[in-house]
Amino acid sequence: MSGWLSRARDALSGRTAEIVPEPIQIPCPCGRTIETTRRESFQRVLCKTCGEPFFILPLDVYPRPVMKKVRPAKTPKNTPTTKSAASTDRTRIRESEGISAPVVTVPKIDLKQTLMKATRVIRRQFTATRIIVLGLLFVVGATGWWQWNRAALSRAEGDYKIAVEAGNTAIQKNDLLAAAQEFERATTALDLLRRKDIAAEQARQRLRELTAVNVLLQASLPEILVSSRQTKEKSDAGTAESNFAHLHSGRWIVLQTEIAWSSKDSKTFSWEQRVQIDESVMSINANLTAFSKIPVSLLPAASEPLVVAEPADQKEPARAKDPANAPQNSDSNAEISTEDSAHREIIFAAQIKSLRWNVQRSEWDLELNPNTGFLWSNYDLLIAAGLVPDEIRSEAQIKVMLLEQSRWIGAAP
Repeated sequence: MSGWLSRARDALSGRTAEIVPEPIQIPCPCGRTIETTRRESFQRVLCKTCGEPFFILPLDVYPRPVMKKVRPAKTPKNTPTTKSAASTDRTRIRESEGISAPVVTVPKIDLKQTLMKATRVIRRQFTATRIIVLGLLFVVGATGWWQWNRAALSRAEGDYKIAVEAGNTAIQKNDLLAAAQEFERATTALDLLRRKDIAAEQARQRLRELTAVNVLLQASLPEILVSSRQTKEKSDAGTAESNFAHLHSGRWIVLQTEIAWSSKDSKTFSWEQRVQIDESVMSINANLTAFSKIPVSLLPAASEPLVVAEPADQKEPARAKDPANAPQNSDSNAEISTEDSAHREIIFAAQIKSLRWNVQRSEWDLELNPNTGFLWSNYDLLIAAGLVPDEIRSEAQIKVMLLEQSRWIGAAP
């Protein structure tokens, strides 16, 4: 406020002070800027656009204060810039003197302290009230699940009994499709119950046998061999393989034959059968997982053709070995001698996978699905599949064979 004293003296002495005009600008809400000059007395100004009034104070009799110049603050000596410059100078000096720079060490983290902090944070979340609420929710959920599981198991037990009765009734009425559906429902219930007893295995076995009978191969092996040979002669082997896959792949075949102890693997059975018509040969090899359930016994080696379940009008006379020379008793736990070959006559079913032309041996290879094969056990369904008793194997002998196979698979009554 320099000069205020002289101005005051002038005012008291009656002399008029020098008036300096002071232009001002006032922004109006309408967006226009009002420009005017401040006077000795107050004044009222109106906006020419919107008419908004503005009150303007008179000139100040005191002079305006003079702002002092502010000096810039000095940079502290320990600032990052100073440190960086000093570090750079020290590094240059060390490099000129041949001294290596010090290794920068990373500050160590106290893992124990960090873990303790995290543990305390977690413990704060689990208050007594929250623990009680979570415990109640767990008890309610476990109780509800237990009740639901008991109800489901109870329903499954009832479905199993009803489905087995309905399936047996359908078999008696010769409605095998309906019987298969009922036993499939019974098997689903058994899987839920996790039952492995004899009754459960019998129901699963009925489903397998009904599936095979309902989707049985509709042509005999000789017919398939002749048809494949003719197709190969007219076009090529690939066409014959495609035709077979379209007509017969996925269907089932029921075989009565003799199976031998494998010479390659001393713990498994192997089976191979060759079907020949004129110069055409079909080789059937089966290494089914179901063969692992067959017990080992010492029987004399024999070569016996297979008997295939076929449609009644295409079925050839079955040829098999006369059982009169076979021993009456066999020990299922006997050990295998390296000089003898163990053979067993069995009846099994398997799903057909494919037919391939073997270029090296110039013959057809019929492949069976090893995971779907199973040993047969029911006599009535075996008759429905087309494999009937003959002069070589009587009804009583076949029933004894099926009963023995039922014991092997754990489905004997």
